[in-house]
Amino acid sequence: MRNSIKKIVIGLAVSCMTWMSAGAQSASKILNTTIERFNATGGVAADYSVENDQGATKGAITMQGNKFRILSDDLKCWYDGRTQWTYSVISGEVNITEPTLEEMQMSNPYIAITTLKESCKVYKAYTQIDGFYTLKLVPKADKRIKQILVYIHKDSYIISKVYFEMSDGNYIRTIISNYRAAKPSQDAFTYDTKAVPAGTEVVDLR
Repeated sequence: MRNSIKKIVIGLAVSCMTWMSAGAQSASKILNTTIERFNATGGVAADYSVENDQGATKGAITMQGNKFRILSDDLKCWYDGRTQWTYSVISGEVNITEPTLEEMQMSNPYIAITTLKESCKVYKAYTQIDGFYTLKLVPKADKRIKQILVYIHKDSYIISKVYFEMSDGNYIRTIISNYRAAKPSQDAFTYDTKAVPAGTEVVDLR
């Protein structure tokens, strides 16, 4: 179960978007405002949980632009904008990679929301849930995903939840909570040997 969740957190690919209607134009503005406000913070921290049909995991994420750090009981991940170091309790090793933008979408919800602008058809911005915009998106190229629902706070434009409904009937749900401004140091996004057991093997997969 943990290994499956690790794969969910580290990667999910989608690609190519067009705006379709007045409703889509409204969704476009919501997405743009969400991204602009995130970029204006200079850095944020939040708690997160990822759930799928096999189980759930939770932890803390720190983000600054396209850089991020994830710390949880079964996974630790650092990404400095180019190189990613991922430690898994299951494997007991650190893997070094240079992931594509698509591969990082589930690692960082704000990378996901940015790339959704380039990757999905936006059908409508719903407002039936009090206090939230709910954007319905459908990927053009990745047929594994039936639809994506993105929940955004109306007042703050902070992402609350991203729900992936898969074509095979499974789902992936990421929930963001305790979102707050932060000023991380640059070494926060590079591999910290003190955060993993002494003697952990490092495997360079680049």
